[in-house]
Amino acid sequence: MHEFSICNVCPGRGRLEEASEVAQVACNVREFHDRHFTVWRCRHCASLHCAEEIDHGQYYRRYPIQGQRADLPTRLLFASRRRQLERGGVRPSHAILDYGCGNGGFVEFLRDRGYAAVNGFDPYSERYADQCTLDRRYDVVMAQDAIEHVPDPGEFLDHVLGLGRTAVIGTPDAAALDLDDAFDRVGRLHQPYHQHMLSLRALTAMIDARGFAVSRVEHRWYADTLYPFINSRFLFGYVNATGGVIDAAFEPWRADVVLRSARLLLQGLLGGCFNPRKDVVVFAKKR
Repeated sequence: MHEFSICNVCPGRGRLEEASEVAQVACNVREFHDRHFTVWRCRHCASLHCAEEIDHGQYYRRYPIQGQRADLPTRLLFASRRRQLERGGVRPSHAILDYGCGNGGFVEFLRDRGYAAVNGFDPYSERYADQCTLDRRYDVVMAQDAIEHVPDPGEFLDHVLGLGRTAVIGTPDAAALDLDDAFDRVGRLHQPYHQHMLSLRALTAMIDARGFAVSRVEHRWYADTLYPFINSRFLFGYVNATGGVIDAAFEPWRADVVLRSARLLLQGLLGGCFNPRKDVVVFAKKR
């Protein structure tokens, strides 16, 4: 049986053939939008898996998120993420690694605000792909929206947890995702980039098994802010209204689309007041 047809995040080793849910989900990146992928749920741990293995070099070659700009909405998002880290005890004096940092925007944001010892690593970023960054040990290793992208989450955790004394793992909670929900399909399911989406139960069990104790869990994505038009309901509503591809979120915004939709306007203004609780940030410390 193909390795992507077996759950690789829980002892139950659930299989695609006995999955509690299965769906065909379109890719939400414009270049591959005509391709569909099989997403299935493990009946033991509720984690979600993409059944198809992908060529990461091909799919990440022109990855839209690498084009994130340092504009005002992005800075507000980064400010929300920084506050989340500080609630978990992360301080400017800590040596920090942002693992899976994309184009490094958050690394630069923290440096500009007094975090002098922050570094980034991302194998798909020319600027931050230096393996020497991984030869150091850090006070805090954060991996936001990264574990769901890798072929082997257990191997990823072994690597990331071995780099520091405190880990901050942010990811969608698979148990809260709905395979039939239009917003989850254009957003958090993010096929085929999200290869394995862990349930909170599976993630905390894997962290515990590796000698780390979970100290704090936040059930909120840093992108769900109270700032107008900076929340996931509006973001995924806008993506859905502009063709169902996330490229639209990193391109000049189409005000005409928003102004013609009372629903989008309402989501933009008030969406941040309603926490969908579909993402988690887990803080864990080495025992």
